[in-house]
Parts: sequence; structure tokens; C-alpha cells
Amino acid sequence: MLPLTDAVYVVWKFAADEAAGAGQVSIEPVDLLIGVCSVPKPLTPNSTGPIQLEPAARDRVHSEWQAVSKILERAGVDIVRLRRAARQLPRPASKIHFSSTRVSRSEPSRRIFERAERTAQSSGAASVGLRELLAAMIESDERPLPDLIKSQGIDYAALKRALQEPPHPNRTSWRTPISRQAWTPRCRNSRHCLQTVAND
Repeated sequence: MLPLTDAVYVVWKFAADEAAGAGQVSIEPVDLLIGVCSVPKPLTPNSTGPIQLEPAARDRVHSEWQAVSKILERAGVDIVRLRRAARQLPRPASKIHFSSTRVSRSEPSRRIFERAERTAQSSGAASVGLRELLAAMIESDERPLPDLIKSQGIDYAALKRALQEPPHPNRTSWRTPISRQAWTPRCRNSRHCLQTVAND
């Protein structure tokens, strides 16, 4: 199993926080999309959000986000608008008990991560990055992602093509193996304190 970059862990933690805050039993694909749209939040030095990054980790996440954000901008993606639209979607009927302290990925979300890992392996990457995760989400038929993305007027085909292009070889310093001690997740809702780990 390939390691994940700092940026992907940031996505995962934001997605887990989103799912737990909504009272869900698992992280769904739409939560992952919200997580991607939330990556810039902890990149400011004075950020007070649910994730705090040490300087080195923040630099790696910033570099990775810069590469992906340019692709999103070219495809006409407004991450704030997309995040808000995602949050307006109906949530799964099942609810988590307030006493629970764990939120794991749903099977559709696991499939997205597996697809992202296959993409990274096929390109010879040393880790699964934000680009591979987002590409797996875009190429996925896991509902409601395709309909949501297209409903926002995003050039779906252009976004898919751009994500399939190999990254510039000099812009992959963020693929350095990471340590989860480099960032500190904080729960937005104390009743749903998250303890998600890499094999969930």
C-alpha cells in the first residue's frame, strides 16, 4: 500500500470531520469532495480550523495544492461554490451514535482511494497524492459526484483530461513520505471526536 501525501491526509481529516458533524456512520464520496475543497483552509499561518499544520507540512500541502488548484481554475471550478453545493445534498439516513468515536470510509470511498492508488502505481509515484485522489473522484461513477460536478457548470471533460496529464517532474517535492505527527487534527464537534487512521 502506497503512503499518502500530507494533502491527502488533510482531505481525509476534513472529510471525516464533515461526516461526523453530519452524524453519519461513514465518510462518503461527497465528504471527500468537500475535503478537497477545504485543503486551503489550514494553509494560512494563523489558521484556527480543525487541522493545524507544522511549517514543513504546510509547505508540502501548499505546493501540492498549488499544482492542483491551477487545474481546477482552468476547468472553471469555484471550490467555495462547489463545497457549498456538496453540503446541500441529502445525507445518508443512518446516523452515528453520539458515544461513537470513530468514522471510517464507506465502501464507495474506499473504492476511490483504491483507484487513486492504482493510478499512482501506474505512473511510478512513490505516494498517493491529491491529484490522483481527485482524478479518481472525477472518473468515479460513485453518486452523486458526477451529477454534482456537472451541475456546477464545470468543464468535466477538460478537468478529467488535465488530471490525467503527468505532473511536472520538478513539482513533486510534496511526495516526500510524511509523518502524521506533522499535523494535528482537532474535532469541530467534541461529541464526534475523530480517531480515523490510515487503514480505515
